[in-house]
Amino acid sequence: MRFHYIICILFLSFSAGAAAQPASDSLRKIVDQSLQLMEENSLHRSEINWKDFRKKVYKQTAGINNLDSLINQYPLFFKWLNDFHGAVTLDGRWIKWREGKPLRPLNAMIDSVLTKGPRLKVARFGDIGYYRVPSPTVLANEIPKATQRYADSLCTIDPATVKAWIIDLRTNTGGNFWPMVTSIATVLGDGVIGGIKYIDNRKTSDNYIEQGKVYANNQFYTIPDNKCAVSPSGLPVVVLVSGATGSSGESMALAFKGRPNTIMVGETTSGYVTSNNNWALHPRVNLFLATGFMKDRKGQHYTDGIIPDVEIRDGDDLYDMKNDRKIRYAIEWLNKKLDKSK
Repeated sequence: MRFHYIICILFLSFSAGAAAQPASDSLRKIVDQSLQLMEENSLHRSEINWKDFRKKVYKQTAGINNLDSLINQYPLFFKWLNDFHGAVTLDGRWIKWREGKPLRPLNAMIDSVLTKGPRLKVARFGDIGYYRVPSPTVLANEIPKATQRYADSLCTIDPATVKAWIIDLRTNTGGNFWPMVTSIATVLGDGVIGGIKYIDNRKTSDNYIEQGKVYANNQFYTIPDNKCAVSPSGLPVVVLVSGATGSSGESMALAFKGRPNTIMVGETTSGYVTSNNNWALHPRVNLFLATGFMKDRKGQHYTDGIIPDVEIRDGDDLYDMKNDRKIRYAIEWLNKKLDKSK
């Protein structure tokens, strides 16, 4: 009797262990690879008991037999990682822990523009150039094409004759950083423009500009074909931000933070100030993990929203810019700067 009892325990133990994983080898491989990447790279990895974490993940995915069902479990994993910026994409669809970082309240104007889809906008107010930078969702191999499109748009206002700039990031919720920053590299000027601060002993990563090229992670980005003379460096700049400015939009804002002759105007940004790395887990799946905190050009890193130098709440009018309080303030501030330089 005792012999049969032991056999039953062994059988049940084996069955439970076998069930505590996805049903197919391909799905198990995705889970195992995800766990390895999380343990090696997650921003808060030192705070996590990885033995317990693995047990919870295997329990949560036990018996799952299709890719969609597996990927839909990932918001819970991001919650356990305390990673509100992390995500997984399935056939281009973004899946994340949305409750981790509720969006700041947005006024009706910003919300309207975001709902309709923010657009690239270039304009000129006398000697002042205006550049509304949208959120470019482009893959790595699409960066040159996107950069060229941004640069071509700036050519429509003859940037070489602009004497001051308004860089409008109010509807920039994130995307690929490199086309945005490369298109205005000469405005930013040479030198360090930010980077990543890691919480462990890994060396911090800096992004910098040299002669209009943006360098980062042992590679550089440039405008493929300059079709007009570019803007000079060192011009006065006003950067406009809102509660919707997030992720790489915040990285853009930080590239200007601490730049001479520059102020930031608007409302505190969304606080998605962690840097994400991504890995392909499957032809249909990519994993994004927060791995470090964004830095400004002075080396200061940020753990929450960026507070503007001049707070102006509401008053946005991106459909009729002459009525926009923040743009009007920016024009007034820049004109004073230009008057002093005469």
